[in-house]
Amino acid sequence: MKNNESLELLKNWLVFAKENLLFAKSGMKEDFSPFHSICFMCQGSAKKTITF
Repeated sequence: MKNNESLELLKNWLVFAKENLLFAKSGMKEDFSPFHSICFMCQGSAKKTITF
């Protein structure tokens, strides 16, 4: 994999990680918060961030 491709892949993963966190934060604002889903999204965000 070329350096440019690696950098683009990294950027994409970080965007996905941010989207996971935004989804989790929006879930916390609801009257009924699906905590298992929120935890899953936060865990996915952390995993995407530390992969690289």
